[in-house]
Amino acid sequence: MHLLLLDFHLPMKLLGFFLACWPFLLHAQADTTQYPFVAYWSVGDTYNFEVAKIKLDYRNDTLTKADTMRYRSTFEVLEENDSSYLIRYYFGTDMEMTQVIPPPITEMLSAYDLSSITYRTNEVGAFQRLENWETFADAMQATFDAMTADALKSPGMDSALFRSIMDPLAATYTTEAGILNKLVDELQHLHFFYGYSYGRYDTLRYSNHFQNMYGGPPFPVQSTLLVEEADWSEDYVVMRHYNQVTPEANDIFIQSMRLAYPALVEKDPDGFDQLSYDVYDDNWYAFYYNPGIPIKIENDRWITVVAEGSKNVKQERLIVTWVD
Repeated sequence: MHLLLLDFHLPMKLLGFFLACWPFLLHAQADTTQYPFVAYWSVGDTYNFEVAKIKLDYRNDTLTKADTMRYRSTFEVLEENDSSYLIRYYFGTDMEMTQVIPPPITEMLSAYDLSSITYRTNEVGAFQRLENWETFADAMQATFDAMTADALKSPGMDSALFRSIMDPLAATYTTEAGILNKLVDELQHLHFFYGYSYGRYDTLRYSNHFQNMYGGPPFPVQSTLLVEEADWSEDYVVMRHYNQVTPEANDIFIQSMRLAYPALVEKDPDGFDQLSYDVYDDNWYAFYYNPGIPIKIENDRWITVVAEGSKNVKQERLIVTWVD
């Protein structure tokens, strides 16, 4: 590949990757159908995307709420060395937003610099950590505080009960994991495959887990990853990734709810016991794995909670399209 000759950092950058894959490489040294996801970025590289986030709520199979947000984003490489990349991810002007944000909250948020978020990957492009997530966490906490203060103005509002419900919810949005999972979730998908090599027509089944945003044990998951299409000559691959929580996740969810909302348990000790919880993902990815550009990502997640005979489904759809 032509970029291999131009990047003098490549030997050091790939050393860890090849060591990790060494047993596999011994088994298939001449297998040219392997597709290694290794980032070949340089300082100053920029890629522009259109991002769509669609959230649909259903109750008993009837659509009750639909929110859409579309915006332009820019991925820019700020630093590169033998062990990591530093990336700045800019949020462009909203192209569409159906959810109405009250003007006082919009004005309050203008005091925070939320135009971009900076994060670091390892030398092969796998996500490591957010760098300036605290600014976003502060903005989210201020938003929840403003919403709480406004709601408590309502006559007859049980302030202690309301706070007991809002505080755990706010906590899920004001940690690094919360910012990554809830606000900039596309970053996880942009970097999901880096650091591994995939074979033509591979189908991998493995045990996984979802982080429990309420602080309890993680939710066990069964995952399937497969290569749907690949073209070695074009450095192009299409991947499919499915996730399904296991039945054990239901008990973990109930216990997590009981621990997160003790005031509700006090009012109704058995209120959470009949909950049913399920999460299923269907994720589709088209990538140029060299130099490391997602062409299009389409992710669908269905979260289903059954309570008191009511089936509540939230569909979260993420679409990321490379523009230039």
